[in-house]
Amino acid sequence: MRKVMIGIALLAFAVTASAHLLVNPSFEVQGSESWLADSWWRTTGPDLADRVNWWPNSGSYHMSFNDWQGGSGSFGQWVGQSFDEGDVFTFSIWGDAGTLFDAEDVRIGIEIHRDGEPVIYDYVSILAGLQSVAGSGYHQYTHVTTATVENITGVSAYVQVLNRDTGSPNHQLFFDDAYLAIPEPTAVVLMGLGGLMACMLRRKTSK
Repeated sequence: MRKVMIGIALLAFAVTASAHLLVNPSFEVQGSESWLADSWWRTTGPDLADRVNWWPNSGSYHMSFNDWQGGSGSFGQWVGQSFDEGDVFTFSIWGDAGTLFDAEDVRIGIEIHRDGEPVIYDYVSILAGLQSVAGSGYHQYTHVTTATVENITGVSAYVQVLNRDTGSPNHQLFFDDAYLAIPEPTAVVLMGLGGLMACMLRRKTSK
């Protein structure tokens, strides 16, 4: 019985891992220019997010809001496929801020589209988290969103910086190793079955 439970747990993990939705999540693949990451978009505002190789969390490249830039900007990735109402999206990314970093806000979010139009903008501020550990290396930030509409035609996971201060070193902001996923129905069933079997085994051993 115990071996069966372990097998179910491993299978559930394998199915869940396959639900990763992002392409080029660590920005290793170059886009049309060296400072662009393949499959990722970025805004063209004053605070551009560049693909660089200065201080990655893993691999060789990451995204950077540089010392000498300021203002507002964002980058993200569009996932154009159908999703269901009730799907739970988990978006996470690793971030590292300079010791003097300051901004009006830094957000990670998920934008849900229905029939080609954005209908849900859901985000969380990570500014306080970044500032509390500034200069101590990368830390992971996560946001979870549940789809509450039907006919979903795609989602966009993004990082947004608002009115960032600049002008001297140690104002930089780095991001790396993004992750966007939804649990597969098969994995949910398997994990529920594993929990049921664990309860049955516990009852059996307690008798």
